[in-house]
Amino acid sequence: FFLMIRRPPRSTPKPSSAASDVYKRQALKIAGGGATNVKVVCRVRPMNEMETSLLSNANFDAKGNKIRDLCTEFNKNEKTEITIFTPVDKMDKSEKDPYEKHVFNFDYVFECNTAQPAVYEVAAKPIIESVIDGFNGSILAYGQTSSGKTFTMQGDIESEELKGIIPRMVDTVFEKIEQASEAIEFTVKSSMIEIYNEKIRDLLDPSKNNLSVHEDKQRGIYVEGLTEKPIGDAKEVYKLMKDGNANRAVGVTNMNAQSSRSHSVFMMNVTTNDLENFTCKTGKLCLVDLAGSEMISKTGATGQTLEEAKNINKSLTMLGRVINALTDGKSNYIPYRDSKLTRILQESLGGNAKTCLIITASPSMYNALETLSTCRFGMRAKSIKNNAKINKQVTVAELKLVVARLEKEIHIKAARITQLEAFIISLGGTIPANDKEVTALEDADTLQTDDSQEEPNENSEKPASSPTNIENEFPLAKPVLEEEKKVAPQVEITISKTIEDELILKASKQKMDDLQKQKDEQGKDLDALLDQVKQERKKLKIKDGKLILLKKQLAERNAEIERFQRENNALIENAVEMKLTIQNIEESLSEKERE
Repeated sequence: FFLMIRRPPRSTPKPSSAASDVYKRQALKIAGGGATNVKVVCRVRPMNEMETSLLSNANFDAKGNKIRDLCTEFNKNEKTEITIFTPVDKMDKSEKDPYEKHVFNFDYVFECNTAQPAVYEVAAKPIIESVIDGFNGSILAYGQTSSGKTFTMQGDIESEELKGIIPRMVDTVFEKIEQASEAIEFTVKSSMIEIYNEKIRDLLDPSKNNLSVHEDKQRGIYVEGLTEKPIGDAKEVYKLMKDGNANRAVGVTNMNAQSSRSHSVFMMNVTTNDLENFTCKTGKLCLVDLAGSEMISKTGATGQTLEEAKNINKSLTMLGRVINALTDGKSNYIPYRDSKLTRILQESLGGNAKTCLIITASPSMYNALETLSTCRFGMRAKSIKNNAKINKQVTVAELKLVVARLEKEIHIKAARITQLEAFIISLGGTIPANDKEVTALEDADTLQTDDSQEEPNENSEKPASSPTNIENEFPLAKPVLEEEKKVAPQVEITISKTIEDELILKASKQKMDDLQKQKDEQGKDLDALLDQVKQERKKLKIKDGKLILLKKQLAERNAEIERFQRENNALIENAVEMKLTIQNIEESLSEKERE
């Protein structure tokens, strides 16, 4: 299912020019590739109605200390810094200030009034653009329940201003496809799952409610049997999101009227095929809306909701253990397999992916401890190192193109070598027939150089070797030694160039041999797969034979059952007739007795 999409871009409200420049500069930092740390941004939502109702009417306490209604404080000059204030333990009388101060530095901090487009520009757009280039990308939203994770990731799909990262991602993907060269073909597929009570459910096919996670060298981490739908335009993605969200588990708690009771994962695979150079790249995008951590005393969860909360907190605990193992510098084992969530996020945390973690928090002093815990989680995650690389697949057409290019280079080198040999012969030289003669020429050049550099000495004897002796010992060097001094250096340079060209030719041939070996190995792999298919077919034939035999046996048994039934019916009929006969005999006997 290939896509060549051409459509006018949607009009999207943009921030002011000054703010846009700030967001673009910050986005460039998050877009880095290769070995990079996980990028972490913090978003603080506005206070909700419940938190507003808890605001204190007094400005100062009995000791004259200022009462804080907000636990967060932003640095107006530094958009990467946030300060969290938490109440000091009342039993600790040594503390004069009733609040403890905690300062955190992230890649970016969004204040309460930050609009959805600004969050998308900084945190998500650079990673989504890199997926088009063949990288794996992941965006995770983490925070306590009711802190704004689902609003950040999805928002209001119908509203241009309030829609979140996932619907905005759709516009970016198809705009990039529109701007691409006509020689590039795209394949786009999407899927959507949730992890509910440690079971993976396919949100596009609710009948698949307990899928398993596997790992493959080609595909990496994947969910077996997951429904992947080809995407042709943005409307199809919106419909897919609506269908998936309708099947997602939600509930009501004291802190959220629509609380997510599961971790939601939206996945998109983008494959690009370049028809000019025959290259193929695949990028996988993973957008994760984590269920919020919960304090039962605040949410008031009971019954089924309580069990859901336990499983949510358990999986988030496993996620924290994985992050600790990745960052403590001591662990030799990373417990990815301890939960379905961490297994799916294996490439996103410490693997082949560009990852951005969005931590969402409440500004209310009522949730100060949860906000502090969220920021500490973000700081640990910020130390995780990923190693993102382009997922390039070597195609047969690309290998053929490389071989053709190398063959062309070999022909050019061979023609140049022929010309150089003709030039040497025109000067009276002789072309070495083998490596031994080449070595002889090099030794002759070395002897001639040593003789020319030796200083004359009247008392010293003449050297034993002369040009004539050298010519007798190295007959191939004779024409060169007879040339004038002006011509000899040119011949020496030409011979060295010839040798260099031969080395280049050998290197090119070696490259061709390597490519041929690679092609042979692929052929062997293909043969192995064909053998495996043949074996599977044989197994299927054997199974079909067994099935036919079983059907035959079943038919025979059914025939026997029918025969038994007929015999049984006949016996029943005989018994009935005998009973009637006995009754007639009894009646006749009774009549005779009366007579």
